[in-house]
Amino acid sequence: IWGQVDQFGLFLFLGAIYFFVIEKTKLASIIFTIAWLMKWQNIIFIPIFYLFIYRKYSLNDLIKSLSVSLGTFAIIILPFWLHREMASLLNLFTINSNWFPWYSLNAFNGWWLVAGLEGMKISDKTLVLGIINAKQFGLLLFSLFYFIAALNIFLAKKEEILKQFILSSALVVLSFFHLLTQSHERYLFHLLGFVILFYFFKIEKKITHAIGLLVVVTLGIFFNMYI
Repeated sequence: IWGQVDQFGLFLFLGAIYFFVIEKTKLASIIFTIAWLMKWQNIIFIPIFYLFIYRKYSLNDLIKSLSVSLGTFAIIILPFWLHREMASLLNLFTINSNWFPWYSLNAFNGWWLVAGLEGMKISDKTLVLGIINAKQFGLLLFSLFYFIAALNIFLAKKEEILKQFILSSALVVLSFFHLLTQSHERYLFHLLGFVILFYFFKIEKKITHAIGLLVVVTLGIFFNMYI
């Protein structure tokens, strides 16, 4: 009914986390590569994903994971290469970020409010603060919070690092949805998967707190998409 595949992208990303739990780093890398090729939004996790592998394991494991990911990528895009469609594929990768150059694509975030609830009628190439356009300003804000998420993983203790990776992933999703222009209403969907994990990794220590947070996030996402 929904007509989107965000749930499959989230399912695969959670699958990669599962393989980290059972210490199968290479399998996690394969699943993660499939995840971002299936759902392009998952590319936002690439830097923190491999930073996590480096901090949790070693530089050698990072190199192996990157090699496995590259091999997986090559196998999946092979049909495009054989049928001489690589130019179209690369074009799709690069033009996606400018497909709809508006303040907000029905995501009820800060940009939607700034646009007076008319996010799809104002170009994100218009200047804000008189010196920078809205898209660039959003990217700067997102980069700042991404740096905080990456720093959280980098400074985490070994025994806490998977928990901090999940927390940082949730922060990246929130920042992606709220701070960038051209954000779709469905871009917050991944948060559902992470909030469920909050209880199991003791980010939220009480089950009632975890359920309450899940209900709030669920209703917020549902009404944004419904409206």
